[in-house]
Amino acid sequence: MLLHSIRVRDLAGLGDVCIEGLEPGLTVLVGDNEAGKSTILTALRAALFHRHGSGSRFVKNLAPYGRQVRPEIDLEFELGQTRYRLEKRFLQKPEARLVWPGGELIGDAVEDRLAELFGFSPYSGRGEFDHERHQGAFGLLWVEQGRAPEGIDIGVGRDAVLSSLEAEVGQILGGERGRGLLGAAKALRDRHFTDGGQLRRNGELRAAEDELAALDADIAEQKAAKATLDSRIDRLADRRARLSALRRDHVIEAAERDLAKAESADRAREDARRDLTEVEQALALAAAAVEKAAADLKRRQELAEALAEAERAAAMARETSAEAAEAAATLEAGREALRTARETAEREMRRLEQHQRAQEGQRERARLQERLARLRATVEAAREAAGRAAEARRLLASALDEKGLRAILSAEAERREAAARRDGAAPSVIFHPEPGRTVRAGAAGMVETARPLRVARDTLFHLDGFGRVEIRPDTGSQEREAAYETAARALRDRLSAAGLDSVDAAHEARARASEWEAGLREASARVKALAPAGVEALASEISALEQALAAIPSSAEGPAAADVWAELERARAGFTAADAALQRRTSDIQLARAEASHAAERHEGAAAEAARLADLLARSEAQNASAALRERLAAAEVSRQAQAVLAETRRAAYQMLDPEVISLELRRARGALANLRRDVAQVENEVRELETELRITGAQGLGEAIERMEGERSSLAERVARLRLEADAARLLYETLGRAEARLREKWFAPIRAEVAPYLRLVHPEAEIAFDEETLRVTGVTRRGVPEEFHRLSHGAREQVAVVTRLALAQVLRKGGHPATVILDDALVNTDEARLARMHLVLQKAAEHLQIIVLTCRERDFRGLGAPLIRL
Repeated sequence: MLLHSIRVRDLAGLGDVCIEGLEPGLTVLVGDNEAGKSTILTALRAALFHRHGSGSRFVKNLAPYGRQVRPEIDLEFELGQTRYRLEKRFLQKPEARLVWPGGELIGDAVEDRLAELFGFSPYSGRGEFDHERHQGAFGLLWVEQGRAPEGIDIGVGRDAVLSSLEAEVGQILGGERGRGLLGAAKALRDRHFTDGGQLRRNGELRAAEDELAALDADIAEQKAAKATLDSRIDRLADRRARLSALRRDHVIEAAERDLAKAESADRAREDARRDLTEVEQALALAAAAVEKAAADLKRRQELAEALAEAERAAAMARETSAEAAEAAATLEAGREALRTARETAEREMRRLEQHQRAQEGQRERARLQERLARLRATVEAAREAAGRAAEARRLLASALDEKGLRAILSAEAERREAAARRDGAAPSVIFHPEPGRTVRAGAAGMVETARPLRVARDTLFHLDGFGRVEIRPDTGSQEREAAYETAARALRDRLSAAGLDSVDAAHEARARASEWEAGLREASARVKALAPAGVEALASEISALEQALAAIPSSAEGPAAADVWAELERARAGFTAADAALQRRTSDIQLARAEASHAAERHEGAAAEAARLADLLARSEAQNASAALRERLAAAEVSRQAQAVLAETRRAAYQMLDPEVISLELRRARGALANLRRDVAQVENEVRELETELRITGAQGLGEAIERMEGERSSLAERVARLRLEADAARLLYETLGRAEARLREKWFAPIRAEVAPYLRLVHPEAEIAFDEETLRVTGVTRRGVPEEFHRLSHGAREQVAVVTRLALAQVLRKGGHPATVILDDALVNTDEARLARMHLVLQKAAEHLQIIVLTCRERDFRGLGAPLIRL
């Protein structure tokens, strides 16, 4: 296949794009990111492999986002010796038209003809579009952006590769017939086994074996059921015999008689216990009466003792109160003299403190005057620094800043790059005139000879004595010259806006601005150091100091400073001592007065308590005399002793009945009767359940069912043996044919390796590629005898191996008469510069026989490829 032109209209992000002049060999389509390079590949896929009337997600995504338009794609391509024109319209009024010399198809017939021409399975529009299955060999040869490192999956293109290889090296196992035989053997094996050699779950042999196993399980289950039935018949006979024995021995009636006897003994025990409880309660009441009488007599004695103690305490408190009042009066008599001494010492101390404050005022005045002088000098220096900073700001207001310099340098760099592109692509001319001859270039005047001259635009040279020579560079040169003029004009505009005439002047202006910035920083730092809060704050502080100086008197009279300090210290010491003496005397008086008051209060309280206790004792005696209380205690003790004797008699009678034995006998009789009744009921229930179950199970005919199932098992076992023999034979046949194919496959792969070798040698010398024998997928690379798995190679190495292998397979397909155009969409983005240069050689070599189209956004990487560049 040879592509000649591609035209796209209203497809995805593209408007109207036409790419013409595609020739055999190598072509590079260049475009910026988002310019639509990958969309071109999408357009090719849509035109060749998607039905025009499809409503698949892929086709719906062909329309630009948010627009109701009809994407259009026109292709011109050559296949064999026939040139075709394909037109497709999608979504809105879909159409398809295929035209070639002497023929034309429209509608669905176009899709069928394309599938026939390119050997792919038509895409129904349901499910995901499979690049390998629905594109035939082009799923192998058209590489989407970012998919090169994934390796190669030939997919449906495998048939085209196989037929191409067989055309070159001969058929393996009889060619198509041999592959059919191998496929038939595989189909027979696959009826019973998986690729891993395990029995297939849904296979006939596995189903028969499962059925045999299930039948064996059923037979075992039926035999187990029969054994269970026999054991239950024996159990029923045993339970009936046991029930007859229980009824014959009248065990329940005997247990009921034992229980009645035990209950009668328990009632006699309960009557004796109630009699004992009543006597014990009477004894407890008598003991409580004794305790109450004893407590009443004890409280009367304690009250008399408390009254005697209260009277003694009142007498002692009266004596203490009198002594405290006398001591307070004595201390009060000497306090007045101490108060007079303190007042005299205080007057002297105040007089000396006044002299001291006057002297301190003179010292403060001197300190303020010194501080005022320093502040005035600081203000002057700060104002000078602020003036320098203001001048620096004024100069910087119109100076060139760093951003402006960067803009100028960027414009200069763009101008130099544009000049390099212009001069690098422009042809070089060297004039060697005869002696005395000259060369002129239009209005530019004389041309220097014997030196290379770059010609970037159409130029007319006048050759003295010969004529004129007109040199016209390619159309790209004019574009490069225009780009250079644009860059140069942008640089001039940048310089003019800054008031400069050259880049050197910009550097000098920026250097001066840097000096002004340094001066500004220095002056600002000095202002901040001298006046952190500002010059006005310093001025305010000076004004405050001047006011403070005016408030301090200019002189003060009095004794010398040293005398004042000494006398003041002595006066303060005298005052402190007098004050301390007065405070101590005052404190002592307060303590004495407080003690006298407390003593009087204690006397009053003790006298009141003694009076209260005397009154309480008199009233208690009036109600119950002490003699009466003693008589009541004696009578209560006699009653308690009588109840104690009676209680002991009743307790002995109760113990003679042996109450614990009676309780145990009652519990035993009740338990025995309950257990017997429960056992009889349980045996009766078990007999009923066994009889019912045996009636149901006995009707199933388990013996006859087991005999019938064993007959079925014999037939099924014979069928399983027959299927096992058939499965083993199929597996043996397939494995035998597979080993034969494997022995010949090495020879069969020789053409692929032969095509890969010259390309691979240019990129990875001494390397070999390993293929999977079934899928033809690249599995690894052997370099210098060391094997490496494909997925463990670097991204760059995987890209290179994948591209080289695709080119080799394209050569195989081409020789087999199949379409073999290769399209690479940014397929070498991870390749370093050295390997990229080698890959350029690979592409040039492959382009001798193949049409290769490279889509890229990195024009710089392919300038040296030596191939036509078409810009989108």
